[in-house]
Amino acid sequence: YSRKIILRDPGQIKIGIIGGGWSGIQCMARLKELGVDVEKNVKGFEAHTSFGGTWHPALRYHNIQTHSAMWVSSFSNYPYDKHDRDNTDGKVSGEEMERYVNRFANDEKSHSSYEFNTRVKKVMYDTKKRKATLILQDSRSEPTFLNERKSGPFDLVIYCSLASEPKIPKMLGQDSFQGKIIHTLNFKKEDCEDIISNNRKVVIVGGSKAGCDMVLCLHREGYKNFEWVMPKPY
Repeated sequence: YSRKIILRDPGQIKIGIIGGGWSGIQCMARLKELGVDVEKNVKGFEAHTSFGGTWHPALRYHNIQTHSAMWVSSFSNYPYDKHDRDNTDGKVSGEEMERYVNRFANDEKSHSSYEFNTRVKKVMYDTKKRKATLILQDSRSEPTFLNERKSGPFDLVIYCSLASEPKIPKMLGQDSFQGKIIHTLNFKKEDCEDIISNNRKVVIVGGSKAGCDMVLCLHREGYKNFEWVMPKPY
């Protein structure tokens, strides 16, 4: 069995949430269910213009979709809208998922608790007081100390931003490679069109969800001039 142990009154806890994607707004909704006054004591920070996270246009790569069916990739007791099409065996497209996430955030009234275009540069933890302060920057401006401000202190900081920054590993021969290297996050429709129209030889590195999406993208276009390299399958 499970037993809930509350050491402090949930209504008095100050919480900061980094990220306004699927995880961030779900945490906000769950905290509200647990009795936390989210409008007063919870503050969320999102670097982009709106909710969406992975599904936001700035991070959404071409042809992204969920890998699990829509009936198992939804918020609890919150079904998809009747206009969200089931056209890929229940696997929701990036555009549909963005609409779903924003509809959930609107119904939960999460906007009033979030600051958009706000990037968290640093988390400073005071071990003596057991409090954390966030150093923030306006993501639309140059990242200088003149563009910094503080928020807090918080009793708890929840990090919900795992896929917001592209990371390309350093590989032997990469510096002398004359072709184009694109991280999945930066792969847009025009890149796909360029590959197909110019019959470019492509190698997809990695067997994660993103790697699978790239293979599916080219496969749906009937494109075969590519290789898929991975250390282990997804």
